[in-house]
Amino acid sequence: GHFNSDADIVIDCFGPGLWLLVKAPKNHQHYEKFIMEQVESLHMYGVVFNACEQTMKTIHIDKADLIPQAVPVFSGAVDLITLQQKGYAYIAW
Repeated sequence: GHFNSDADIVIDCFGPGLWLLVKAPKNHQHYEKFIMEQVESLHMYGVVFNACEQTMKTIHIDKADLIPQAVPVFSGAVDLITLQQKGYAYIAW
């Protein structure tokens, strides 16, 4: 079978993954422009990007350092558990 376009997708960014959501001036990973454009494009299609506030504290990033598409959540790990309890499937890559 296949999924229709109504699937809700949330990408939880924590640990090293948080850099995906950090604006260029503070971003230590220097992702290619293409990658950042993909985040913007996916966001326009309704994909939600959650940013772990615990990781943000650890690497000294605040909300102003995040790209506009990022949604801060208290904990990426807790968010994953909460989403699974709501019926989301967990896929890691």
